Amino acid sequence: MSPLAKLAAVVFLIPSGVIAARWNPVVRHTTHHSRSVGPKGITASVYQPESTFETYGVNGVDHPLSKRATQASPQDAAKSFLESKLGVSADRLVRKNGHVDNRTRVANEYFRQQFNGIQVANAVANVAVKDDKVLSFGASFIKPRRVASATPRLRKQNAIAKAESLTGAKYNTFPVGLEYFAKDNDQVVLTHTV
Repeated sequence: MSPLAKLAAVVFLIPSGVIAARWNPVVRHTTHHSRSVGPKGITASVYQPESTFETYGVNGVDHPLSKRATQASPQDAAKSFLESKLGVSADRLVRKNGHVDNRTRVANEYFRQQFNGIQVANAVANVAVKDDKVLSFGASFIKPRRVASATPRLRKQNAIAKAESLTGAKYNTFPVGLEYFAKDNDQVVLTHTV
C-alpha cells in the first residue's frame, strides 16, 4: 500500500471512531478525581469545583478601584475585582500569595474563599494585573446551600487516630489545621488538615 493510501485509510478511520464513541454524561473528568492514599492504598475521591477563566486582552479592563486618584496595589486591585466580578464580600476572601514578574510587570494575585474565618481548600481564585488593569482572572468559588459550623465535631486527636486507621499511615507531628472543603452537593464541610 502506498504511503498516500495508508494516510487516507487512517484519516477515514479516525473520524469514524470518534463519531462512534458515545459520551457518558456521568463522567466528570474536570471536577472529580480519585487518589490512592497511604500504605493501605485507600481510594479518596477529590472534588474541584468547576472553574471559570476569562482574559481581557493585552490592554486589560478597569477594576473597581481604578477611578481613584492614586494607583491601587495589585493586591487591592485584584481583591476589589473579585468582589465585584463574583459578588463576594471582602470578608469571604483571603489572599494566599502574590508576586510580580519583573520582566513583564504582571502581578499575579492568588486568593481563597472563606466562611466563618476558615478557608475553603478547593475554592480558589487568581487575578493577573498590569499597569492598574486586570488582564485575566480565574476562579472556582462556590455558592453553597449549607456551610458547616466552624466548631469541629471531631477532636483533633480523634481525627488523627481515624486517619491513621483508615490509611495505614503514621502521624508525623506536622501541624494540623482546620479547613472547609466544598463538596459536589453544594455543601461545605469542616475538615482537619495536615
